[in-house]
Amino acid sequence: MLFFVKKRIKSIWHILERMIFWLMAIYELWHLYILTFKIASKIPFSNYKGEVAIVIGLLLLIIIMIYRRHVMKRQYNSPQIPEIMSRIALTFRQAAESDLRAIINLDREYLGSKEVISKMTFRKWLRKNPNTFRVALHNDYIIGYYSIMPLCKHTLDLFIEGKVRERSFREKDIHTVANMHKLKAVYIFSLVVSPRMGTHAVYLTIKDLVKQLDICRGEGGVLTDLYATGATNRGEKLLRKLGFQPIGKDPNCRKDRHQLFLINIPLNISFRTAIQRRRKHLAW
Repeated sequence: MLFFVKKRIKSIWHILERMIFWLMAIYELWHLYILTFKIASKIPFSNYKGEVAIVIGLLLLIIIMIYRRHVMKRQYNSPQIPEIMSRIALTFRQAAESDLRAIINLDREYLGSKEVISKMTFRKWLRKNPNTFRVALHNDYIIGYYSIMPLCKHTLDLFIEGKVRERSFREKDIHTVANMHKLKAVYIFSLVVSPRMGTHAVYLTIKDLVKQLDICRGEGGVLTDLYATGATNRGEKLLRKLGFQPIGKDPNCRKDRHQLFLINIPLNISFRTAIQRRRKHLAW
């Protein structure tokens, strides 16, 4: 009941925000209209003041939109990291069943309700392989998590072909801990970190992820291929910066509607080394 009320309040708030935005937009356009006519009044050819005002207004509007897009793009691609966040310390551990609610809340908040998988499904995965989820903590509070999904070959092949969605994975589709070193490929199911923690927190989470991948490879391990999808545009940009390449079908032809990515790390290079080589591309 409480979640339903919160959801309705959030919807009403979004509607009010949009109304305020359009009212402000109309107000600014009116001022732009007045400004262009003042400029046009200086033109000696009085018969063309209206046309001149329209052209000047359109040019000013285009320049403002281009500048605004440029500023927003810079802010999006190069977020400013507060000094306190640059020195942030995180701890990592395997997730327990009691952590699943926090994990689902992170998914709901930062990926959207369509991407949320049920707590029951997460619990079944975790019981089959306790290494499936790891959580990132700051001051004992869960601020992020990631998941390495060691799928059996048949299920992974179906997923690569876009024939199944993540929520369709069952316990029997997941390898146990003992068999993980035998795998050539795994699926990085998710990596979510609260944006409020800064991008350095994301980098620390990636460092822990690749550390676990090196452990999965272990002595005599054959793990080389990492598959992943980006549930958001920012997620896809991060995968590309890490060296992942898009593969497979068009996302619209896949059941999950997400682009599939792949990176191959040869056995003679550790995952940690491979990611460190990509660090300069992350702008962190």
